[in-house]
Amino acid sequence: MTGADDRVTVWPARPATEPPEWEYHYSPNELAARWNLDVSTVRQWFLDEPGVLKHGHESVNPRKRPYVTLRIPESVARRVYAERTRSWAEGEAIRKQAGTAGRATKPRQNSG
Repeated sequence: MTGADDRVTVWPARPATEPPEWEYHYSPNELAARWNLDVSTVRQWFLDEPGVLKHGHESVNPRKRPYVTLRIPESVARRVYAERTRSWAEGEAIRKQAGTAGRATKPRQNSG
């Protein structure tokens, strides 16, 4: 018996003639596992993204969390992933030119 960590998610193939509303829709958990991110990060990235299906309601009470189920179309997931990785790659290229590639980008705090 294999555990959840042993599974590999593969982008499902979609026929070119299939309309976009019938493409595969990912849950935040699926994308978080695929991209090795925290689920809350994925939810933040996609909560206000156009094309994402949202079901549920925002909480009126500030002490209660909103119960909103997200379903993210494959095309939206691919677009956001490309945007996020492009910005990381561009930043890494700039850091490489400056001689700081691979180093922490957070400024050091004075100890005194």
